[in-house]
Amino acid sequence: MNLTSAHRFVRAAWPHLRDSRGCVLLTGSVVGLDGSANQAAYCASKAGVVMLTKCIALDGAPHGVRANCVCPGFTQTPMLEDFLAAQDDPEAVRAFATGLHPIGRLGTPRDIADAFVYLGSDEAVWVTGVALPVDRSEEHTSELQSPCNLVCRLLLEKKK
Repeated sequence: MNLTSAHRFVRAAWPHLRDSRGCVLLTGSVVGLDGSANQAAYCASKAGVVMLTKCIALDGAPHGVRANCVCPGFTQTPMLEDFLAAQDDPEAVRAFATGLHPIGRLGTPRDIADAFVYLGSDEAVWVTGVALPVDRSEEHTSELQSPCNLVCRLLLEKKK
């Protein structure tokens, strides 16, 4: 659903985007950049959104259409609360996830919204094809660095 709905939306809007020199903003995930244990389908769908963004940026550039996606990490949303509630020790997992962030807190919906506002603004007119991680200061270069992967490994170790 993550990838299919994004593709169908952009395909339907493409004539208007081209005529208006519009901007496409999609929602990826840090696990779409790094992967994560026990989430293969979700990670693959979000990785597909990242690649779709890059392809739209290439296809749209000659028409003045930009495309970018925001890749949130651990953000205080109902989805995260559902994930935590399913854990044996939700507060320990929350504390662990929070401790992965140098800022010392989880993201908020406002943090994610601000990234979208920037990418859709005139200040970002020369930014296209970007998958912007919004979760911490470290660059995502390895699944070993992924906060989501670290939490999943912690949970797997606890179940042993």
